[in-house]
Amino acid sequence: MKTKYNKSEIMKKAWAIHRSKWQYASNFSMCLKRAWDIAKESIEYEAKQAAAKEWENRPKVKVELTKEQKEACYQAKLAFMASLYSTGVYSGD
Repeated sequence: MKTKYNKSEIMKKAWAIHRSKWQYASNFSMCLKRAWDIAKESIEYEAKQAAAKEWENRPKVKVELTKEQKEACYQAKLAFMASLYSTGVYSGD
């Protein structure tokens, strides 16, 4: 079973945080907790990036409407607009 987290990198990150002047770096346990949080967030971020890339690379489907379908759609839009203006009430345009 492959592990998701590189524990060596997490420990290196924890020590780097501990050596820094971060305000919460007073004890090593806080630094280790922060390093684990960073590792978990980076795994989630990479998963989201991979999903977004997969979504962008999906095959595109283009639907062509026939002339009759386009005309029916246009007539439906006209009927809707006519129903709004036929009441004689101000519609905010």
